[in-house]
Amino acid sequence: ASVEQRETDEGITLTWRDVPLGGERDVLDARVVIEKRADGSQAWRLVFDNRSRNWKLFSTDFPCLNRVTRNGEGDAMLPDCDHGARLFKKRTARPKPVRRDYLGHAPMVSAFFIGEDGLYIAAEDPEARIKSFIIEGEQNVRFETPTELGADGPRHPVVLAPLKGDWWAAARRYRDFALRQKWAAKGPVKDIPSYPRRICEIPLWINIHGGPDVASNVLAKAKARFPEWTTGLHWHLWQHSGHDVNYPEYFPEQPGVKECIAFCESIGQEPMPYTNGRLWTATTSGFL
Repeated sequence: ASVEQRETDEGITLTWRDVPLGGERDVLDARVVIEKRADGSQAWRLVFDNRSRNWKLFSTDFPCLNRVTRNGEGDAMLPDCDHGARLFKKRTARPKPVRRDYLGHAPMVSAFFIGEDGLYIAAEDPEARIKSFIIEGEQNVRFETPTELGADGPRHPVVLAPLKGDWWAAARRYRDFALRQKWAAKGPVKDIPSYPRRICEIPLWINIHGGPDVASNVLAKAKARFPEWTTGLHWHLWQHSGHDVNYPEYFPEQPGVKECIAFCESIGQEPMPYTNGRLWTATTSGFL
């Protein structure tokens, strides 16, 4: 394969032509476009043209940034499942790679700092597509992205930006990006008329796995203990099958579920049957 480099005021383009995939006609072209932005940041994109009849691209690891900081030299802000990001002081390598998946709601943003000098790294994806952030070895960072049908590469840029300050500076930068996206177009949740305010204002929530008898007993006891409050119930196992199986086929519900909900609501409590809208079990009859 041959490589070409072209540099302009707008950025740098690296092109690899005729990358062999095994057979004589199994080749692809790959292009990395690094866009320079006015604020000093860079937007990295990967584009490919697969001309093989035998091979399809399954996923991409891009970009791969090796040794962002030395072990124990810098602080690292890493995405954490369901809870934003965590700051690791003087982070050192771990035996196993740290993997954070967008499917688990981890934000695809990180940052590394030595003192007040920082590097912001984020997959700024307006569509919030599936991807993974992986860090391994001596702070080696990469983004793994499944290849979508018909796509010629990941459909979003990875943005690198120098920072001054601490991890709050990185969080604010990602927040500025997020607030401009469609998922934030309606403004703060508290100001959206359609938001179920009753759910928002419930002060106490209980999580259980059990049938209708367990759910009604828990909420009845909560009402007796805290009569001035509404208690919410995050209710697992109201469905006909076990936990984390047969998604999304929850129905029919267990016998007594409707009666349980009616009773709990009659005493001012809020039972909320758990559903998972982002998984589909491959063994169900409806899976295609």
